[in-house]
Amino acid sequence: MNRKRIPTEIETAVLARSARRCTLCFILSRDLSEKRGQIAHLDQDPSNSAEDNLAFMCLDHHSLYDSTTSQHKNYTIAEVKAAREKLHKAISQKEHGAVGIPSDTAADWEVRYPGGLVDVSMVRAGQPGTLQRFAIGEDFTFIDRSPQPISLTALFLIAYGSIHLAVDPYSVELAEWLRLLAAFGIRQKPQLLFPLNLPERSSMEGHILILIRTDGQGRGVGGDLPEKRQYLFEFEELVTRKKSTVVVSAIGAPERDNHQCYSGTDLARPGPNQQPFNVG
Repeated sequence: MNRKRIPTEIETAVLARSARRCTLCFILSRDLSEKRGQIAHLDQDPSNSAEDNLAFMCLDHHSLYDSTTSQHKNYTIAEVKAAREKLHKAISQKEHGAVGIPSDTAADWEVRYPGGLVDVSMVRAGQPGTLQRFAIGEDFTFIDRSPQPISLTALFLIAYGSIHLAVDPYSVELAEWLRLLAAFGIRQKPQLLFPLNLPERSSMEGHILILIRTDGQGRGVGGDLPEKRQYLFEFEELVTRKKSTVVVSAIGAPERDNHQCYSGTDLARPGPNQQPFNVG
């Protein structure tokens, strides 16, 4: 096979129709944010630059698509072409909107998240000398406009460059939660506990607590907080059992200046004017 440069007019058409949105990111998680990526040859023949044989993909998905592994049934050409058609339709209808708007909608359900993550630390009762680090997602609002009640679970996909880590929501007892908010000057809102059940045509707002593991392994995040985050919310109608997802993006959520964070994993450290919250 001879590798040939894709003709300029075809390359321009592929980039314009996709708006540099990844075909697989869109079909797998409704992610319509702009990506750093490449144009993939679907038949993996670099000499075949017919527009129908090309799709824009992010770097990770392009690498995955071109790989051969016995551990993963790879995406088929027909599957990617069907996804590409749906992506092009979404782009033509301007569903991608402005990059960084922290709101997305699926069916009659909506998640709004205008805030960032607040980095806090605390010493919990029964664990003397053990400093725990949390991130509090502020100002989430969940809206159910449908005539059906829904049950909501949340999986947090933290995007840090090309790395994606999954994080679980974390719960503390209500009395402890209110003291934690007060100690760090965070305005009081209820902690949203999952699974979260919303009655029909209702809304609920509050904060979400995320536990940051100190070893940076598994289902947790260590080190610097990324500037861009994506959150995946999984919905199920309680009556119809219909399931769908909503992806919410937030850009520019800085850490609090009273903590020192390094490129490696670390514990949150109190600043000169603030001590860790001590329970007990």
